[in-house]
Amino acid sequence: MREPLSSDVVVVGAGMAGLAAALAAQERGGRVALLEAGPEPGGSAALSAGFVATYPTHDALRAAIPLGDPEQGRLLVDGYDPAIHWLRALGVAVVPAESNEFRFGRTHHLEAPAALRHLATLFQDRGGRLYTRTRAVRLLTDAAGGVTGVAASQPAGLAEFRGGAVVLASGGFQGNPELTTRYIGRWADRMLVRSNPHSVGDGLLMGLAVGAATSRGLHAFYGHLLPAPPAVVAPRDFLPTTAYYSRYAVLVNLQGERFTDESQGDEMNAQAAARQEQATVFALFDRAMYERRILGQPPHLDRVAAARAVGGRVATALTLEGLVEQLGAWGVRTHALARTLSDYNRAMAADSDAALPVPRAAHRTPLATPEFFAVALAPAITFTHGGLRIDARCRVLDRGGQPIPGLYAAGADAGGTFYERYGGGLAMALTLGRAAGTAAADAVLAARA
Repeated sequence: MREPLSSDVVVVGAGMAGLAAALAAQERGGRVALLEAGPEPGGSAALSAGFVATYPTHDALRAAIPLGDPEQGRLLVDGYDPAIHWLRALGVAVVPAESNEFRFGRTHHLEAPAALRHLATLFQDRGGRLYTRTRAVRLLTDAAGGVTGVAASQPAGLAEFRGGAVVLASGGFQGNPELTTRYIGRWADRMLVRSNPHSVGDGLLMGLAVGAATSRGLHAFYGHLLPAPPAVVAPRDFLPTTAYYSRYAVLVNLQGERFTDESQGDEMNAQAAARQEQATVFALFDRAMYERRILGQPPHLDRVAAARAVGGRVATALTLEGLVEQLGAWGVRTHALARTLSDYNRAMAADSDAALPVPRAAHRTPLATPEFFAVALAPAITFTHGGLRIDARCRVLDRGGQPIPGLYAAGADAGGTFYERYGGGLAMALTLGRAAGTAAADAVLAARA
């Protein structure tokens, strides 16, 4: 063990939440050490489309996500505009934007990889110490149970990073199959990981080890449907192959049955798909939907062709019967699938869901226009909704509801902001990261005064 390194605040994770926390703590006068498990900063945020978006009011957020934590929701909504101004003041180009997938009411865009590199450089230029390939493995505590730093694994061995406060911002536990299977469901270890591979639950596990409480929503996550194996989807293919169109399609499982109201959106469909046999589902649609909802959404992109290009299974047929036969070769129960499609088309034509086991709220279009398509899909997780329980100052709470001295959390490590429904991941990471870094630095400097 090398000589401990001392700072005022130690931040675990250098994604959006961690960088925001580190810079905010610096601005309050704190000396900050920033630990990143990967080879470079950026985290999952660097792989995103760069949309910073959320709802315009707290009431709107509560109406959309009623089971989300209200205090964290207020941090998100109230902190959004100040955070956008803060990014601009730091030299990040952030512009108002529109997106078909983010209809929350407030949406801005930044070039994510460049923006995160800029924030990391600025942090170091201001005297911050960034340690990459440094995975936090254990929280250091004093005799009273207060957190006093982090033990971390580096290529040269174990190192201690001492500090008056620690901010956990490791990005959630989506990369840990044991944890996703425990909390999300028996087939969750088959999910694809649509984010960086280094978010494996370090923050959650370290917090639990010192008595932290968990939030609600551990079963829930934000993600999307991607082409199922044997497709191989590299990070550069995440966005073009994501099945945003699933809200318009008919989704069936290996039993040949619909299992969710597809019109709720692809992020909800991914969560439902994670609980289906083998976490494998199939999107069915016709030529009319293909031309209206897939081609050119966005311009010059064909998501079906993109699925084929990465080795995904795509079937086409001139009749529904022919499509059913092809899906039978993929292991789908054909008799049940034929009945499912017949019942669905009749219900859409009659504009009545009385005969459907799963109703359909919107996008109520029958499969009627040849040719017909099917794409094999698998749920892909971007970040987890559940994590450590925090209060309105981002302090991690113990199982008795009391703050653990010196311990804070932000981003996906601070669970419960969202619950099944999604309200903007980059915005949540940015606003909670700033709040956590500010609170941590203020507490350390106040104790020293």
